[in-house]
Amino acid sequence: MREPGKKILMSGGSRCNLLPVSWTPSDYHSSSMASAKVVLKHWPVEDCKRWFTEDMGLKLAKEVETNKWFPEDNSARSVRDGLVRLAQRLGVNIVCDTKVNDFQRNENNTWDLCDDKNRVYHCQSLIVTSGGLSFPKVGTDGIGHKIITRATPHTLVEPYPALVPFKGVHPGVGEPLHGISLDVDIKVKSKVNSKILGNSVSQGFLFTHKGFSGPAILNLSHYKLLETRGGPEVAYLVNWGRQRREIWEDEFQNLPKNGNKHVSTVVSGVIPKRLADAICAEAGVLNKKVNALRREERSSLVTLLTAYELNITGDMGWNMAEVSGGGVPMSEVNPHTMESKLAPRLFLAGEILDAFGNIGGFNFYWAWVTGKLAGINAAQLS
Repeated sequence: MREPGKKILMSGGSRCNLLPVSWTPSDYHSSSMASAKVVLKHWPVEDCKRWFTEDMGLKLAKEVETNKWFPEDNSARSVRDGLVRLAQRLGVNIVCDTKVNDFQRNENNTWDLCDDKNRVYHCQSLIVTSGGLSFPKVGTDGIGHKIITRATPHTLVEPYPALVPFKGVHPGVGEPLHGISLDVDIKVKSKVNSKILGNSVSQGFLFTHKGFSGPAILNLSHYKLLETRGGPEVAYLVNWGRQRREIWEDEFQNLPKNGNKHVSTVVSGVIPKRLADAICAEAGVLNKKVNALRREERSSLVTLLTAYELNITGDMGWNMAEVSGGGVPMSEVNPHTMESKLAPRLFLAGEILDAFGNIGGFNFYWAWVTGKLAGINAAQLS
């Protein structure tokens, strides 16, 4: 990269949602959530925010309805430039347009790092924050994962695209529904034992030209990716109108109120008309009036409205993934210091670890907390 912090500059539509207002364990995903929770408790959100505002001098604005903190000027560049200025003021030498080719541990537990210009850097402690594989156009090629498994005893949970849009077939039998957006509830259900593995409540859903996106999809996408890697087969069940089954049943059985109305008219009173027509067409009742619905037709329609199984055919891959899932297992890292349990004086932070958060500033928060812990504890050993 020719300049640092490219991923910061492109985040949040260049607004940079740098922190959530608060977090819960359900906002994060890891093969070792116990360790991830210990890490996050080391720097509460409010203390992290205070560091940005007081130590860095960045003015922040709270977007309460979305649980997010943004820079007051809505500029990701303000965040990136502030971090760079602070680093330079502290004497940090930032080297751009350079690729790390390898690093190795010496017998005395110091480290040597080699770059693509054959320069060797010797250090007492080494911090690896090489990211994952998402957004390869900004230089994230997974080199950190490759080197760490070659140079240390660390294992790797196979990386996969996370927070990624899906390819899929839209509801209905007619034209695609791209461009329609609405808030939905989604449950991810195991087809093996019917267990609910994850859910999103009242989050944005977007029909794209190729399938489905929006926070409701992105935050749950990892279950489908894990299915392709040996996990349980899953179904994504969407409640389009966010109404209970009983409410729809009442609407369709209230003949004095709705009997003479077309079914699609009743449905489009709750969800966008194009989607309502598509659902009704799939149920075979698009041109029917409510008073003509047979019991089995009504039951089938209500199921499509409250537990519609998405027809997912694939995902949009690393180019569209917000972050990487998988990475170095949290069980191999000390959650109080971020030091490797397997390679002394090696510290890991950020996306190289097997932990990621939902949309909404949670992944930046993970980066800030793990980076702080790694930096402070690595410095104490140098």
